[in-house]
Amino acid sequence: MLKVDFDLLIPLRRGEVIQITEGWSKVGDTIRANVIQNISSNQIFRVSRGLMTDPPKQILPPVTGRVDSIEICNGNHTTVKIEEGKLTEDFIFVKSGEIKKGELALIEIFSSEINEYLKVEDPYLDANSLKLFEKLPEGIKVSILTEKITYPDSIKSVVDKLKNKHIYVKIKKVPEGLLHDRYLFTKGKAWKIGTSLNSLGKSDTSISRIYEKAEPESIFDERYVADGKPVI
Repeated sequence: MLKVDFDLLIPLRRGEVIQITEGWSKVGDTIRANVIQNISSNQIFRVSRGLMTDPPKQILPPVTGRVDSIEICNGNHTTVKIEEGKLTEDFIFVKSGEIKKGELALIEIFSSEINEYLKVEDPYLDANSLKLFEKLPEGIKVSILTEKITYPDSIKSVVDKLKNKHIYVKIKKVPEGLLHDRYLFTKGKAWKIGTSLNSLGKSDTSISRIYEKAEPESIFDERYVADGKPVI
């Protein structure tokens, strides 16, 4: 976790993504910022300073991360802790027609947030549901729980191609009526998605990070073992 000191009161929320473009070099796990851009809200905050013996410098590449905590000191100083390198916001709204935005959000999650395994709960599944799995790191084991499968031969073809990239996918089917919401689970993290992976962006929806994931992931595991019938 990186600590960011900023000599200005700025409105930030946990989960937003910020970028530090001007300031001073890191000292340990702390950096003093002079210019902060809130990527999530498209705002830029700058501290106006007079002549200084040690003026701030442009930071290249900029330091980017997701806000974990915010502390206000003396009414005019903001201290922020960020997860450096994390670009995925806690809540992403995807408007109808913004298919590319939905894909980019999933790509960011798959490429930078998934660790050891990925569990997917999605009642509707076809080959398009799996097309972005190629962005996962090598060696990831994917377990999918679904109710309805369309064109299983096409799905098997995608699964075989992913296996060649050392991404291993197993799919189990449960009786209809058990699943509704869509979930992604990985080690220490989870997300809830308002629509199936194969239709993300076709209508208004959202992707939300879940901080209390123990119960839904536990239920996923129970159903995967007790109710799931292997398909692929």
